[in-house]
Amino acid sequence: MLVSLHTVGAATIDKNYSKSSAAYYAKMWAKGYNTAGYYKSNLDCTNFASQCIEQGGKRRSSKLPSYEDVRYWRPHSATWENATYFKKYWSKRVVCAGKEISSLNDKQKNAYASLIYKMIEPGDVVQYGYSSNEIKRSQVSYDKGKSSKGFDTLLMAQHTSNMLGIMLHDYISTTNYSYVVYYNMGKKK
Repeated sequence: MLVSLHTVGAATIDKNYSKSSAAYYAKMWAKGYNTAGYYKSNLDCTNFASQCIEQGGKRRSSKLPSYEDVRYWRPHSATWENATYFKKYWSKRVVCAGKEISSLNDKQKNAYASLIYKMIEPGDVVQYGYSSNEIKRSQVSYDKGKSSKGFDTLLMAQHTSNMLGIMLHDYISTTNYSYVVYYNMGKKK
C-alpha cells in the first residue's frame, strides 16, 4: 500500500493520518474503556494515546521481537503502553519538540503552551515527565477552547485518571512535571 505524502518544509505530511478521527476517539473514550477493541493496561495513559493515534491511521507494527524494542509499535509493547518508550519510538518518526519547564515563570509557561497550541492540533499528543528521558504522562488533544486565563488552548483527554476537558495552558501552569514534549502526529520527519 502506498502512503500518500507531500512535503511541507523539512517535514512530510502524512495524508493517511486523520487527526479528526484520533480526536473523535479521544473524546469518545476518555472516560471509559474500549475493551471490545483494546485491552486496559495498568496506568493506561499511553495505551490510550496509542489507541487514539491508531484510530487516526497510524499503523501498528506487524511483529514484536521483544517488549522493549523501540523499532516496533504495537499493543503489548513498551512503545505502545510506556510513556518513555512511546517518546523513543515516535520522536524518530514525527515532528516533535520538548522543553524543560521547571525554571519557567507563569508568563513563560503560558508562552510555551501558546507555542504548542500553534504547532499541533486536535488529534496530536502531548507528554509530560521529569526529563527528556523520563516521560510519565500522555495526553491527546481533541478540541480547542479557552483556558481559565482566556488563552486559546487545546482541550486534552487522558487515561489513568480518566479525564476530558483538561486545558493545556492550565495543566502546564500547574503541573509538577518539569518537562513537556509535543508531537505533530500528521507530520513525518
